[in-house]
Amino acid sequence: PAVKSRVVHVRNIPLDTSEHDLIQLSAPFGRVTNCLILRGKSQAFVEFLDFQSAQQMVNFWLSSTLQGIPSPMQPNIRGRHVFCQLSNHKELKTNGFHQNGQNDHQMAADGQSSPGVQNGVSREPSCVLRVIVENLMYSVTLEVLHSVFSRAGKVAKIVTFTKNGSFQALIQFMDGRDAAAAKQLLDGQNLFHPNANTLRIEFSKLQALNVKYNNDKSRDYTNP
Repeated sequence: PAVKSRVVHVRNIPLDTSEHDLIQLSAPFGRVTNCLILRGKSQAFVEFLDFQSAQQMVNFWLSSTLQGIPSPMQPNIRGRHVFCQLSNHKELKTNGFHQNGQNDHQMAADGQSSPGVQNGVSREPSCVLRVIVENLMYSVTLEVLHSVFSRAGKVAKIVTFTKNGSFQALIQFMDGRDAAAAKQLLDGQNLFHPNANTLRIEFSKLQALNVKYNNDKSRDYTNP
């Protein structure tokens, strides 16, 4: 039977990994309640409030194929690929976060909305992401984009186009927090090949997309 654990085991972490790095990696999936870093072993443990969040984090990175093709998308900390799996420990037996860092941790742990905090002022992140695909070697379809970005939340609309010779897409989520999570998780990742189809993601100034026709360039998933 599968282990019902609230703890994710993260391997191959850089020596200078901080608790903040671990929370940035984990916060899109749920509220983080504790972290433990074993620097000598290049390992860490992240504890969530519930086991569904831990399972979701592991499942996100296990979905490593796109249309049957292996995908090199992997979680990373400070540019180094790390590996995530459910821990045999059901919870961490430590005292939680250090008191002086509690507010920072709490903001990140509570906030899939934390990417929307800018200069100390909270703002609701846009539901629309602008995606540029660099080093395009393999064609990117609406189906591929929908498959990848749906891992972070419910995708409402996608519009693709070519601008200045580069393939771009506008992707609207149903919820701004899911858009923020997708940006945090997928920016800099590669599709299909480690050195090709690199995703560069930023928030769009648009608040909503207008899709006139459902075709191979654009689609409204709320109005199929």
